Amino acid sequence: MSRKSSNSATSTAFGKTSTTGAQMSLSSTLQRNAKLPGTSQFSGLRRISRPLPAANSMKLISDCDFHQQKLRSQEDKCEDGRKGVIEIDEKYADFFEIAPSAFFILSRKGKINDANINASNMLGYNRSDLIGKKFNLFVSDQTKLIFTLFLNKVFSSQCNTFCEAVLTIPGNQPIDIYLSGVIAKDGEQCFITAVDFTQHKKAERDIQLKNEYLQQNNIEKNKFISIIAHDLRSPLGGFIGLTELMSEGLSGMTSDEIQQIAFLMRKSSTNIFRLLEDLLEWSRMQQGLTLFVPKSFKLIAKIGDGLVLALEAAKAKDITIFYAIPEDLKVFADSNMLEFIIRNLVTYAVKFTHKGGLITVSAKAVSNQEVEIKIEDTGIGMDEKMLKNLFLLHVNTNRQGTMGESTSGLGLILCKDFIEKLGGKLLVESHEGKGSTFRFTLKTGSVSDEHILSGQADA
Repeated sequence: MSRKSSNSATSTAFGKTSTTGAQMSLSSTLQRNAKLPGTSQFSGLRRISRPLPAANSMKLISDCDFHQQKLRSQEDKCEDGRKGVIEIDEKYADFFEIAPSAFFILSRKGKINDANINASNMLGYNRSDLIGKKFNLFVSDQTKLIFTLFLNKVFSSQCNTFCEAVLTIPGNQPIDIYLSGVIAKDGEQCFITAVDFTQHKKAERDIQLKNEYLQQNNIEKNKFISIIAHDLRSPLGGFIGLTELMSEGLSGMTSDEIQQIAFLMRKSSTNIFRLLEDLLEWSRMQQGLTLFVPKSFKLIAKIGDGLVLALEAAKAKDITIFYAIPEDLKVFADSNMLEFIIRNLVTYAVKFTHKGGLITVSAKAVSNQEVEIKIEDTGIGMDEKMLKNLFLLHVNTNRQGTMGESTSGLGLILCKDFIEKLGGKLLVESHEGKGSTFRFTLKTGSVSDEHILSGQADA
């Protein structure tokens, strides 16, 4: 019996499957432990003085197997959970690194605890150099307060918080960023996403500026139309009045009276025609339809052409027009534009010069690349307010000449636009009661200037 028990015990030790042997082995073991005084191999077990019944032994073995299998199942689940956590961590790390936006982990004090690659690229620092730095060191002074309030709200709120700020990176242009933040579960950190929307902000500003320009342009054009309508009304009214006078009393008029009325009608119609011509030219200029053909030519010839129409008005007021132009002085410009400029500036001077006054037209080379043309008069001049508004389309600077001549001011605006298109500048000096001086520059007739102005024409 003892040998059989020994064999059974040996079988159990090596995992052999013998139910009877297992029962006897467990019973023998318990009996031996019960007989050995001072033995405490199974702590907390009561000494057994007799063998367990076979049914109890089987139940004990079955329970042990069940709990062992349950333990192994729990260990497997723990291992699967550990692997899942590792996988999630790896996926989070990959997402954190390759995310298209800049991600930061900030402390309550705003220190950078972590940042992804795009974040380090945005701030222009290595990631290792960013850790521990305060984020607001990179925020512009104008938006520091906005960022501070944003960070406080992130930590005090359980929902996403947003704001706009500007980053100032040494050696780079300011960066407009859109920040969104949420507090972490530990309550001591927050996750910040930064999106660079500098181009969007720039486009937004450009659209706003264009809208403001269009609104202002519409206001100016409406005022301009009102001014033109007023300027047309006077000569047209006079013209209509003269035609009524002739239609009602022509039979009783002398030839001298008829001739005088005809002269006044011609004057009114000429003023209307010139105003409409200026208006048409301005409209073409605004649409970019003005013909622009720059070339090199002698200035004195074109000055003479521009003075022809002004001479008649000057003769009527006994005004002397003197001009001093070097015969060999050349300019590079559009001849029609230059003729228009000379005609309008001299005509303007005639209108506001008293009878018997003097107008001087002169020109000289001020450098190897520039020629200055100057038109001076001894007329009534302008005050500072009028001088300031002289070239503003929406401001009415109309006034009558010394003999009641009408003017719209549109001719001067066109002169300025044409001069600038030719690559020059127009300057005006005037003192009330002492006359005015208009001076403008043009390019000389050199090859380099031809190239420059041709480029402007193409543009």
